[in-house]
Amino acid sequence: MLHMLTVSRRDLHHRQGEILDSIKRTGHPVRVRGRDGVSFLVTLEPEEETPYDRLVRQGQLIATTSPPTRMAQLPKYGPDMDLEALLEQISEDH
Repeated sequence: MLHMLTVSRRDLHHRQGEILDSIKRTGHPVRVRGRDGVSFLVTLEPEEETPYDRLVRQGQLIATTSPPTRMAQLPKYGPDMDLEALLEQISEDH
């Protein structure tokens, strides 16, 4: 079971950026308690978040900064080429 972070309204006021960054990074909600004992949840509701965006946000996937490689740009692998030669050719091209 996931342990939910609980903070006071005062903590939220003083550490707002840190707490909101944590919610954005992990996707886990935070319970905020007031002096009157009333609690509310602060949660993230991304607009139309794709599975790719969710994995990047959670740190399970690193977003690429280079353009995708087209199949035509990949080296041709033939029966006379071994795997090491193919990998060497790919690393030389990039």
